[in-house]
Amino acid sequence: MSSLYDREVFGATREEHFRLRLQIKGSAEIALLHTDHTGHRRVVATAHSGGGKDVYRYPGNYLISDATVDPYRDEHEVTIPFNLVTADSGAGRWSFMVTPLFGAVEVLAAEWEIGAAPLREICPAFVICTFNRVAQLQANLATLSGILDAETSDWRVIVVDNARTFTVQASLATDRIQVIAQKNVGGAGGFGRGIHIALDTDATSHIVLLDDDADIDAVSIARMLNIFRFQAQEEDFIGGVQMDVYDPLKLADASAYWRADRFETVEARMPPSRLDSPEGKNALARNMYTNFNGWWLFGGSKTAFLRNGMPLPIFVHLDDVDYGVRADIAGRRTWTVPGIAVWHEPYYAKVEGWFAFYNIRNELIRLSGHLPRMIGSMIDEGYIKKAKPQRALSKRLKRVEKQLQARFRNFISTNQYGSAYLLSMAVERFLDGPAPFRTEDFDAVHQQVMAQYKRFNQNYRKLDRLPVGRMAATPSTAASKIYRFVQRRTFNGHKLPQLKSSPFRRLVVFPERMDISWTGIPLQSDFAYTDPDNGSLHYFGFNPDVYGEISEHFNKVIKRYIRECGRVGPQWADAYDDIISREYWNKLIASFD
Repeated sequence: MSSLYDREVFGATREEHFRLRLQIKGSAEIALLHTDHTGHRRVVATAHSGGGKDVYRYPGNYLISDATVDPYRDEHEVTIPFNLVTADSGAGRWSFMVTPLFGAVEVLAAEWEIGAAPLREICPAFVICTFNRVAQLQANLATLSGILDAETSDWRVIVVDNARTFTVQASLATDRIQVIAQKNVGGAGGFGRGIHIALDTDATSHIVLLDDDADIDAVSIARMLNIFRFQAQEEDFIGGVQMDVYDPLKLADASAYWRADRFETVEARMPPSRLDSPEGKNALARNMYTNFNGWWLFGGSKTAFLRNGMPLPIFVHLDDVDYGVRADIAGRRTWTVPGIAVWHEPYYAKVEGWFAFYNIRNELIRLSGHLPRMIGSMIDEGYIKKAKPQRALSKRLKRVEKQLQARFRNFISTNQYGSAYLLSMAVERFLDGPAPFRTEDFDAVHQQVMAQYKRFNQNYRKLDRLPVGRMAATPSTAASKIYRFVQRRTFNGHKLPQLKSSPFRRLVVFPERMDISWTGIPLQSDFAYTDPDNGSLHYFGFNPDVYGEISEHFNKVIKRYIRECGRVGPQWADAYDDIISREYWNKLIASFD
């Protein structure tokens, strides 16, 4: 993460003139390198430390006079100016290489510097939403306060505690760290309240959202603050990539592009990749327009947050997606800057679980709010002359029915019965419309969600070893077209008479969650996947007894969806601007205490 990437840094700052500054102990040659997105590397400039005028570079060798050789104890500052590559075809990343001329060399410090004066002073407010992560949050606050003391003269941290269990330890107690205790209103409610408080604070210039379970990095925080100081468009947002906490050199999420007018249609900037390989770094340097950065580390100016509105109050999941896509529709960018990062549990570490309710319900709400907005923006900018946004939304929602059917089939075919039931429950909540949504109790709804999930998820166990008498089978890769047809039509055997007694069913073990596929699980089999943290097994047993009730409920709900989605979607579209307004959030926050 030490490389400097052209595209995002120039895009955010519009500054071309940079310099590499090194503090080196000993005599060495420093080569400034540029690698474009295809992997082509070139030496842009070289400089020397410790040799003065009598160190000369010749092809293949050096001539060094005894009078100019500095002993190892001497320290030297080397500065190499350069310009970012702004042409898209040649953009890539900058790095440097230090070659000792003789003896030992130590690099004491290295910095990428912008060759211009900052545009503004900043006073950042960091917003952290937490729920029962006391130990990790205490450690993060200690790290964060030390970083902010070194980087800026004025700052604050707003901790919104949804569990009402957190108290700042005495050694960190300061007026700059504020803790707000409230009932559990999810990440959206917690971040929303923190944003609301920061917007009301006159001194605050920028707001940064940070996950409570993210391992933070001092250099990344410093880089983000410096981007704010030089940012050209104050209404753009800045974010960082997510690194894998289980594999620190692995990039887990580098942002993505979400289709505003599609249901669950997203293109990742790149797949999870190790950044200790040239291929991973080259992929990160490639051009891709993105409109989403997770709230593991995301921020912008107060002006940007005021213009973009408050988060969608949807408890948890997709609040960050909604916020980024909303900004994109309004013509504002979200720059995910390589070199700014946190280490976080990756999304591929665990199954969807109870998040299925929020993923489905929230995505239907998001789509209903965004598609008409997008069409309106296209009309305003002259890309289309006329359109009927509400009619387009109704047609789009009707097409989503097939995707909901596929989601349900996948959950059942992989024995994820709790998630399958919550899918139906999510669709029901969407079809109820925005009127009951405005008055619902976030925590009460979540308790209902968890109760149903636990009821239908009793086939799940977390195991330290394989069950007695069971052997791990590898996922099946070869099967006839007829077998695959039977798998699909019978939801992997759930519609068939039970073929084998439970003790002798096959147990398929997948290396990780992302490998799970119903095609790899034979008919009427159990499956498990390996936990990336401790190697334990997440086991899902085949249980046809619950399928009947879940299927009956889904069939009833999907028929209702076909009848009502065209009417309900426009209702959500009409309510969207109100439920992201500060006025609405003023009333909402009053119910959080």
